[in-house]
Amino acid sequence: MPEVFALENPIKFDISSDSRLFVLDRNKIKVFDQFGGGLNFIHIDQGAVNINIQLDLLNVVYENKIILLDLKNPSMRFQEFMLAELYDIKDAIVYNDRLFVLTPSEILIYKLVKN
Repeated sequence: MPEVFALENPIKFDISSDSRLFVLDRNKIKVFDQFGGGLNFIHIDQGAVNINIQLDLLNVVYENKIILLDLKNPSMRFQEFMLAELYDIKDAIVYNDRLFVLTPSEILIYKLVKN
């Protein structure tokens, strides 16, 4: 049975540099082309509160963790950042090798170190 691209409970969306639309919908990110045709799904853990795309890096934001996926290399595994000291992350973005994390009261900046 083919998977359905109908939206059930969309929370947030963003558009990649190649004009694909990414929609956070429950425990999936549904990917559409620029005309609304369904392309594929990215299965994620339940509870994501936000997504955003910056420089072909997809950020999936949870209340206490952030998962990053390189859209130019989708075969790569997710990078996960557990932020145990935080429990109410609202948004996050990577820019210039730094992870910016928005909470209700502040913006935190973490330096990313490449392995």
